[in-house]
Amino acid sequence: MSKRSNLQGVAVQPRDERGHDHPSRLNSLEEFKIAISHAARDAGEKESSREVAERFYEDQSETLVQFDKEWKVEKLATLIAKERAAIRRAANVQLSLGFRPLPGRFVRPSGVVVSEKEATLRTFLLWRRKLVKQPRPDLTEIDKRIAVMRPYSQLERGITWGTVVEKEAAKKPAASAAKTTAAASTR
Repeated sequence: MSKRSNLQGVAVQPRDERGHDHPSRLNSLEEFKIAISHAARDAGEKESSREVAERFYEDQSETLVQFDKEWKVEKLATLIAKERAAIRRAANVQLSLGFRPLPGRFVRPSGVVVSEKEATLRTFLLWRRKLVKQPRPDLTEIDKRIAVMRPYSQLERGITWGTVVEKEAAKKPAASAAKTTAAASTR
């Protein structure tokens, strides 16, 4: 015999500190959240969340109909957000070059906030000095960026990481084509 929720057929009413009902204070979504809270609290320890959800759905199916659109839109929004993040990751050239993104932004001693894309060699050197004082795994990522940026900054003072990444990405297909041509000519 399955355990039934004690919420079947019961309208959830908000109560004040003294336990008095005040149905006009909460909307149906807030009431619904309270009902879910009760279902979660009343669930057995060995019951899975899915089992509790299925039982709740059976008990409250008439009430749940009004939330169908909201849930579908919320689920679609989550799926779309995941897909957009995947598209951004795929379009991130620095990842294809072997550089993982650094967390956050760098704040220069002057207080100016600089994004990674807008960082110059000087910014990375300052960032590195700050990280040396407090060892973190980001230090190797900073060192990799400094090594790639040095030759570019000698040619173009103040060049940004975003520009260097674009130039490196442009060289990558040309370099692989040159390797293919060289390998074909040695055969």
